[in-house]
Amino acid sequence: MSYTDFYTSNDKHELRIDAKQVVVYLPLRYRDIGIMEVGEHVKTVGIFEYSVDDGPKHGLFLPGYIDMFPSRLDEITLDGEDILRCQFEKGDVFIQNTQVIKTESLAYTLFTEFIEKGRIPSFITYDQAAFLFDTIKELTGSKIPVSHVVFEAIFAYLARDKKDYRIQYRWTDMKNDPHYLKITDSPHATQSLTAKLISGYLPDSINAAVVNETTEHSKIEDVLRN
Repeated sequence: MSYTDFYTSNDKHELRIDAKQVVVYLPLRYRDIGIMEVGEHVKTVGIFEYSVDDGPKHGLFLPGYIDMFPSRLDEITLDGEDILRCQFEKGDVFIQNTQVIKTESLAYTLFTEFIEKGRIPSFITYDQAAFLFDTIKELTGSKIPVSHVVFEAIFAYLARDKKDYRIQYRWTDMKNDPHYLKITDSPHATQSLTAKLISGYLPDSINAAVVNETTEHSKIEDVLRN
Protein backbone atom coordinates (compact mmCIF):
# COMPACT_ATOMS: atom_id res chain seq x y z
CA MET A 1 0.00 0.00 0.00
CA SER A 2 1.30 3.45 -0.93
CA TYR A 3 1.58 6.07 1.80
CA THR A 4 -0.73 8.25 -0.31
CA ASP A 5 -3.69 5.83 -0.35
CA PHE A 6 -3.94 4.64 3.26
CA TYR A 7 -7.41 6.13 3.69
CA THR A 8 -10.84 6.19 2.07
CA SER A 9 -13.14 9.19 1.79
CA ASN A 10 -16.92 9.48 1.77
CA ASP A 11 -19.58 12.06 0.89
CA LYS A 12 -19.25 13.55 4.39
CA HIS A 13 -15.68 14.67 3.53
CA GLU A 14 -14.44 12.21 6.12
CA LEU A 15 -11.19 10.23 5.81
CA ARG A 16 -11.04 6.77 7.38
CA ILE A 17 -7.99 4.55 7.74
CA ASP A 18 -7.75 1.83 5.09
CA ALA A 19 -4.45 0.35 6.27
CA LYS A 20 -3.51 -2.06 9.01
CA GLN A 21 -2.03 0.72 11.10
CA VAL A 22 -1.15 4.41 10.82
CA VAL A 23 0.87 6.26 13.45
CA VAL A 24 0.84 10.06 13.75
CA TYR A 25 3.56 11.89 15.70
CA LEU A 26 2.43 15.20 17.23
CA PRO A 27 4.87 17.44 19.15
CA LEU A 28 3.49 17.90 22.66
CA ARG A 29 4.53 21.56 22.50
CA TYR A 30 1.53 21.99 20.18
CA ARG A 31 -0.63 21.61 23.28
CA ASP A 32 1.45 24.16 25.19
CA ILE A 33 1.10 26.83 22.50
CA GLY A 34 -2.62 26.24 22.04
CA ILE A 35 -2.77 24.52 18.66
CA MET A 36 -3.67 21.05 19.95
CA GLU A 37 -6.39 19.80 22.29
CA VAL A 38 -6.52 16.22 23.57
CA GLY A 39 -9.72 14.75 24.93
CA GLU A 40 -12.11 12.17 23.55
CA HIS A 41 -10.48 12.97 20.23
CA VAL A 42 -7.48 15.00 19.09
CA LYS A 43 -7.96 18.44 17.59
CA THR A 44 -4.70 19.68 16.13
CA VAL A 45 -3.13 21.75 13.44
CA GLY A 46 -2.46 19.39 10.53
CA ILE A 47 1.33 19.66 10.46
CA PHE A 48 3.00 16.43 11.56
CA GLU A 49 4.85 13.27 10.60
CA TYR A 50 3.13 9.93 10.16
CA SER A 51 3.96 6.36 9.12
CA VAL A 52 1.86 3.68 7.43
CA ASP A 53 2.16 -0.02 8.34
CA ASP A 54 5.58 0.44 10.01
CA GLY A 55 6.95 2.10 6.88
CA PRO A 56 9.11 5.24 6.70
CA LYS A 57 7.85 8.56 8.03
CA HIS A 58 6.16 11.09 5.77
CA GLY A 59 4.92 14.59 6.41
CA LEU A 60 1.53 16.30 6.25
CA PHE A 61 1.46 20.08 5.93
CA LEU A 62 -2.06 21.40 6.42
CA PRO A 63 -2.08 24.77 8.25
CA GLY A 64 -5.60 24.34 9.59
CA TYR A 65 -7.35 22.51 12.43
CA ILE A 66 -8.45 18.92 11.99
CA ASP A 67 -10.22 16.43 14.29
CA MET A 68 -8.79 12.90 14.55
CA PHE A 69 -10.04 9.82 16.40
CA PRO A 70 -7.12 7.45 17.06
CA SER A 71 -7.54 4.13 18.86
CA ARG A 72 -4.61 4.75 21.18
CA LEU A 73 -2.59 7.69 22.52
CA ASP A 74 0.85 7.53 24.12
CA GLU A 75 3.21 10.23 25.32
CA ILE A 76 6.76 9.32 24.33
CA THR A 77 10.16 10.93 23.83
CA LEU A 78 11.55 10.63 20.31
CA ASP A 79 14.91 12.09 19.28
CA GLY A 80 14.90 14.23 22.41
CA GLU A 81 11.42 15.67 21.78
CA ASP A 82 8.22 14.98 23.73
CA ILE A 83 5.69 13.47 21.32
CA LEU A 84 2.03 12.48 21.42
CA ARG A 85 1.89 9.24 19.43
CA CYS A 86 -1.54 8.61 17.90
CA GLN A 87 -2.17 5.06 16.72
CA PHE A 88 -4.92 4.45 14.18
CA GLU A 89 -6.35 1.08 13.21
CA LYS A 90 -8.32 0.17 10.09
CA GLY A 91 -11.64 2.02 10.08
CA ASP A 92 -10.60 4.78 12.50
CA VAL A 93 -11.37 8.38 11.56
CA PHE A 94 -8.16 10.01 10.39
CA ILE A 95 -9.70 13.39 9.55
CA GLN A 96 -13.33 14.01 10.45
CA ASN A 97 -13.85 16.72 7.86
CA THR A 98 -11.45 17.69 5.08
CA GLN A 99 -13.28 20.99 4.60
CA VAL A 100 -11.02 22.87 6.98
CA ILE A 101 -12.12 26.26 8.29
CA LYS A 102 -9.66 29.06 7.58
CA THR A 103 -8.09 30.37 10.80
CA GLU A 104 -6.30 33.64 10.13
CA SER A 105 -4.65 33.84 13.58
CA LEU A 106 -2.87 30.56 12.93
CA ALA A 107 -0.48 32.36 10.58
CA TYR A 108 1.03 34.32 13.47
CA THR A 109 1.41 31.17 15.60
CA LEU A 110 3.24 29.41 12.77
CA PHE A 111 5.44 32.46 12.18
CA THR A 112 6.42 32.21 15.85
CA GLU A 113 7.09 28.46 15.55
CA PHE A 114 9.02 28.47 12.29
CA ILE A 115 10.90 31.76 12.34
CA GLU A 116 11.04 33.14 15.88
CA LYS A 117 11.76 29.70 17.39
CA GLY A 118 13.39 28.00 14.39
CA ARG A 119 11.20 24.91 14.66
CA ILE A 120 10.90 23.92 11.01
CA PRO A 121 9.28 20.47 10.59
CA SER A 122 11.96 17.92 9.73
CA PHE A 123 10.13 16.79 6.60
CA ILE A 124 10.31 20.27 5.06
CA THR A 125 13.29 20.52 2.71
CA TYR A 126 15.43 23.62 2.29
CA ASP A 127 13.89 24.26 -1.15
CA GLN A 128 10.38 23.98 0.30
CA ALA A 129 10.95 26.25 3.29
CA ALA A 130 10.70 29.48 1.30
CA PHE A 131 7.19 28.49 0.13
CA LEU A 132 5.78 27.67 3.59
CA PHE A 133 4.11 31.01 4.05
CA ASP A 134 2.72 31.00 0.51
CA THR A 135 0.70 27.94 1.55
CA ILE A 136 -0.06 29.36 4.99
CA LYS A 137 -1.46 32.60 3.55
CA GLU A 138 -3.66 30.67 1.11
CA LEU A 139 -5.05 28.14 3.59
CA THR A 140 -5.46 30.41 6.62
CA GLY A 141 -6.79 33.40 4.72
CA SER A 142 -4.21 35.59 6.41
CA LYS A 143 -3.27 38.83 4.72
CA ILE A 144 0.41 38.74 5.67
CA PRO A 145 1.79 42.01 4.22
CA VAL A 146 5.07 40.42 3.22
CA SER A 147 6.07 39.13 -0.21
CA HIS A 148 7.47 35.70 -0.96
CA VAL A 149 10.92 37.18 -1.59
CA VAL A 150 11.19 38.34 2.03
CA PHE A 151 10.51 34.86 3.40
CA GLU A 152 12.94 33.38 0.90
CA ALA A 153 15.64 35.72 2.20
CA ILE A 154 14.79 34.97 5.85
CA PHE A 155 14.98 31.20 5.47
CA ALA A 156 18.15 31.44 3.37
CA TYR A 157 19.77 33.48 6.13
CA LEU A 158 18.61 31.35 9.07
CA ALA A 159 19.51 27.99 7.49
CA ARG A 160 22.97 26.98 8.73
CA ASP A 161 25.46 24.13 8.60
CA LYS A 162 24.63 21.71 11.44
CA LYS A 163 28.31 21.37 12.32
CA ASP A 164 29.05 25.10 12.35
CA TYR A 165 26.18 27.54 12.83
CA ARG A 166 28.37 30.41 11.58
CA ILE A 167 28.26 28.93 8.07
CA GLN A 168 25.13 29.59 6.06
CA TYR A 169 23.67 26.44 4.54
CA ARG A 170 23.79 27.71 0.97
CA TRP A 171 27.58 27.95 1.27
CA THR A 172 27.85 24.19 1.98
CA ASP A 173 27.58 21.28 -0.45
CA MET A 174 23.92 21.04 0.71
CA LYS A 175 24.10 17.25 0.94
CA ASN A 176 22.89 17.19 4.54
CA ASP A 177 19.83 18.80 6.10
CA PRO A 178 20.26 22.34 7.46
CA HIS A 179 19.85 23.60 10.99
CA TYR A 180 17.50 26.58 11.33
CA LEU A 181 18.43 29.30 13.78
CA LYS A 182 15.87 31.19 15.80
CA ILE A 183 15.59 34.71 14.47
CA THR A 184 16.32 35.85 18.05
CA ASP A 185 19.56 33.84 18.20
CA SER A 186 21.76 36.92 18.10
CA PRO A 187 25.02 35.10 19.01
CA HIS A 188 24.78 33.07 15.78
CA ALA A 189 22.34 34.96 13.55
CA THR A 190 24.29 38.22 13.68
CA GLN A 191 27.62 38.37 11.89
CA SER A 192 29.27 41.66 12.79
CA LEU A 193 30.42 42.77 16.25
CA THR A 194 28.18 45.84 16.21
CA ALA A 195 25.12 43.77 15.31
CA LYS A 196 25.82 41.47 18.27
CA LEU A 197 26.15 44.33 20.73
CA ILE A 198 23.03 46.25 19.66
CA SER A 199 20.78 43.21 19.40
CA GLY A 200 18.69 41.58 22.12
CA TYR A 201 20.02 39.05 24.65
CA LEU A 202 23.13 41.17 25.26
CA PRO A 203 24.94 38.79 27.72
CA ASP A 204 24.79 35.92 25.19
CA SER A 205 25.86 38.26 22.41
CA ILE A 206 28.87 39.53 24.37
CA ASN A 207 29.97 35.95 25.10
CA ALA A 208 29.63 35.09 21.40
CA ALA A 209 31.61 38.18 20.39
CA VAL A 210 34.44 37.26 22.79
CA VAL A 211 34.60 33.56 21.92
CA ASN A 212 34.18 33.87 18.15
CA GLU A 213 36.39 36.47 16.54
CA THR A 214 34.48 38.41 13.89
CA THR A 215 36.23 38.60 10.53
CA GLU A 216 33.54 40.67 8.83
CA HIS A 217 32.32 44.12 9.68
CA SER A 218 29.49 46.28 8.43
CA LYS A 219 29.55 49.75 6.88
CA ILE A 220 28.03 51.20 10.03
CA GLU A 221 31.04 49.91 11.96
CA ASP A 222 33.36 51.84 9.65
CA VAL A 223 31.40 54.99 10.45
CA LEU A 224 31.40 54.38 14.20
CA ARG A 225 35.13 53.64 14.32
CA ASN A 226 36.24 56.68 12.30
